[in-house]
Amino acid sequence: MMNPLNLVTHSLFKQIAQYVTQYEIKSNDTLAYALLRLRDAVGCAAEGMSYPECIKHLGPIVPGTWVPHGARVIGTQLELDPIKATFDNAVLMSWSRHNDCLVSEDGNLFASPSICISSVLSVSDFVSRQHIAGGYPSLSMKELLVSIVKVYEIFGAFLTYVETKDSGSNQNTNNYLAAKIASVAVCTHILGGGEIEIIDALSQVCADGLSIDLVNEEGAYRHLWGSGDSVSRAIRLALITMTGESGYSKINNERHESRCPSDENQPVQINLQDHFIKNAFTKFHGSAVPAITSAIEAASLLNIDIVTNKDAIESVTVEFTTNKDDFLQQANLTASNESFSEELKLIVAALFTGEVSYQQLKSTQFFNASLSNANVKLEPTEPNENLINGLSARVRVEFNNGEEPKTAQVRLPISDVSRFDEQQELLIGKFSQQAQMRYPKKHAEQISHLMENLDNVTNMTVNEFMDFLVI
Repeated sequence: MMNPLNLVTHSLFKQIAQYVTQYEIKSNDTLAYALLRLRDAVGCAAEGMSYPECIKHLGPIVPGTWVPHGARVIGTQLELDPIKATFDNAVLMSWSRHNDCLVSEDGNLFASPSICISSVLSVSDFVSRQHIAGGYPSLSMKELLVSIVKVYEIFGAFLTYVETKDSGSNQNTNNYLAAKIASVAVCTHILGGGEIEIIDALSQVCADGLSIDLVNEEGAYRHLWGSGDSVSRAIRLALITMTGESGYSKINNERHESRCPSDENQPVQINLQDHFIKNAFTKFHGSAVPAITSAIEAASLLNIDIVTNKDAIESVTVEFTTNKDDFLQQANLTASNESFSEELKLIVAALFTGEVSYQQLKSTQFFNASLSNANVKLEPTEPNENLINGLSARVRVEFNNGEEPKTAQVRLPISDVSRFDEQQELLIGKFSQQAQMRYPKKHAEQISHLMENLDNVTNMTVNEFMDFLVI
């Protein structure tokens, strides 16, 4: 297994720095996707406030510390330094695990880029408030949305590059490294840095080394706040660089022979535009597996057909196009299917209720009751023009009363780029439910209404926007 830091080269630094400082985001469609990602992240942060184990991490490291014109934390009255504010916002956004993620072509998950929103949001708020205090204008929300596009792109492109070079590398380690690289590059620019400063800050990420791999253990939560630790460290490195600290051309130590290697003979080429902001996977149904979300939607479409035959259901078959072992692993199922995972419970609840909202599905009697009698079967099927590998699903219900079997299929999950208008509509409901977990109803409605319209947001300053999110 290759150390991913050995894939980080100076030509890669230069490409990232030029992308951050020179690439123009001109399309309103691209900015609309950035707003969708921001709205989802803010909603997840509001939901994060409902977890006691999450909110214990919030606030200044030393209680009572006050930062004049500090960065705000969503859903609180905290004003912190940008490093701690980034950590707090990241923890809130990721704790529920309902934030978006990237999905590979075979339907496997490999990262959550939305964690980088916490860094650009916190630093933009901090810079804006410092500007206002000094008599200068705040950064605009359009500038913030452009920054979100760029952190998503750097995050996704770097992970894709590492995966192509070494498919066996550690996924958690790669994700944290990608988050640091994307955050340090874009936030150094927000703080006023140019190409040279961005390259210097990126070399500091290499000097840091890799984050430790995390193992989920009952009662331990580092896997939920570890990504926040990575992006907040990125802000520290950006701030250090902006004091004039030099970067590194090459780093050697006992553990890693070479980090940030020179590649003058074979410069690295990666494609940086605006691909990943449009292709992130939003978790509408509580599952991060594309085929599962397609199955939940397909099951909800059958609700009208089976409403009068609920007691006569003999079997429910979920057909999918991924390898069965991969599907079982993604859905947290045992090969013998002896017990229902949350994902299968969501499919059955959608079948009986017609709902697709995660919060509504989990609150139904059909989710909480024992569903072993529903006889859910899993069947792999070959991809074709109607069923795409890793993305599609078909649900078939058979009855024991002579009724003809009922079938529904979904070719592309709701998060696919081709279904953007549907995503917008569904996200309004998801955001509304999440916002009301923290904000009073009227306040939640005001935030939701504001974020439904791109023009409303781009005409605001970052300072004005963050004013809406404090409580």
